[in-house]
Amino acid sequence: MTDIAQTNANRNAAKTAKEPAAGSGILSVAVAAPVAGVYDYLAGSVVALSRGSLVEVPFGGRHLPGIVMGPALGDVAPARLRPISWAADL
Repeated sequence: MTDIAQTNANRNAAKTAKEPAAGSGILSVAVAAPVAGVYDYLAGSVVALSRGSLVEVPFGGRHLPGIVMGPALGDVAPARLRPISWAADL
């Protein structure tokens, strides 16, 4: 394998390793705050959430509304995550 092919294989393996496990209970949430990116939260007792669900999450010392963007990539250890506080029943 050439160096370029090996590098591409390593990149593809890294992407595959970051894919979320189905039913992992960790979701990415876009928070209604002037910050870039999404934050990971535990689904907790509100497990029937899908992309676009409206939620309330702890953020700093307050609770903010957010939108579920999908399953999390798992960049943060689950022990450091906080659960979603509330989900809209739409």
